[in-house]
Amino acid sequence: MKTIIYLISLGSIVLVLLWSCKSTEKSIKNIVATHEKNCEPLLMTEIISDTPGSDTFDLLQMSINGNCLNLVIRYDGGCGNTNLLLYYSSIDKSTIPAKLHLIPQFTDNDPCRAIESDTLQFNLHEFEGLARSGGIAISMNGFNKIVTYALPLH
Repeated sequence: MKTIIYLISLGSIVLVLLWSCKSTEKSIKNIVATHEKNCEPLLMTEIISDTPGSDTFDLLQMSINGNCLNLVIRYDGGCGNTNLLLYYSSIDKSTIPAKLHLIPQFTDNDPCRAIESDTLQFNLHEFEGLARSGGIAISMNGFNKIVTYALPLH
């Protein structure tokens, strides 16, 4: 009898642990999906010369978290509006990892001259397939930083 009670108790514990792991996995997926919704899109352009000029800014950090490219930038400002758009024209798939070159357009309609910094996020979800099949080396015009966007196979 004690053995049966022990086995039932052990089985219950195992079921609770399995259920909680699945629940945690779903929670993590929901957090990642919510995070990606907060990322701005990358903008495709046919011709690089079509992209407008850019005001100056410093790229302090470029990193990837899930399917989002995170940029930490510094610029003069503090009392007006700023905006950063990222353009790309194509992906060079002839190399491994593939190469994605971004062209920034930073608009600083801010007459103030305080040193400001901001963290911006851009969605890389449309390149997820390439990220899972060898990765993508991401670079940006005017900056020597390169990050690799790579994800494990499913």
